[in-house]
Amino acid sequence: TNIPVRAVKTKDDKYIEVYSPPQRFYEKLALALSQNVEGLEDFPSDPRFADSTKRFENRHALYDIMDKAFLAKTADEWMEILNAADVPCGQVNTLDQAFNSPQVPLRNMVVEIDHPHVGKFRTVGNPIKLSQMKGEFKPSPLLGENSEEILTQMLGYSPDDVEKLRQDKVI
Repeated sequence: TNIPVRAVKTKDDKYIEVYSPPQRFYEKLALALSQNVEGLEDFPSDPRFADSTKRFENRHALYDIMDKAFLAKTADEWMEILNAADVPCGQVNTLDQAFNSPQVPLRNMVVEIDHPHVGKFRTVGNPIKLSQMKGEFKPSPLLGENSEEILTQMLGYSPDDVEKLRQDKVI
């Protein structure tokens, strides 16, 4: 079972994604919470969360505890605590933070497209990068732009059939 995996809200209204399903990581998380949140001193020994099956069965209680606990400190404080405890986690970025990350231009994650009706605009690039894959981006086709090609090459219509459709104002 994948418990706990959760984005938790912190004192400064930011979020941290915590990933601790394996027992060794859960134990590190439980210890970090017990050492940093008043009232959770006995959390690591709580029998409701002793193993993955029990954590799944009691996931709502576990998530309630986590949700309240993470409100005790800021995201930066929790990141320092969890990283020091070797708990897999990461701060969740806002869109502004994500798009202003130095990784965005390095990975060509925002591209500019010149559309015949809209003009130039920026959009999200392809996150999948393969060595033989071109990184070319084009605007989407206009309505009906590829009708003839689709009808003849993909659907097997004859040029006469396409012309008839055009005369009947179907395309």
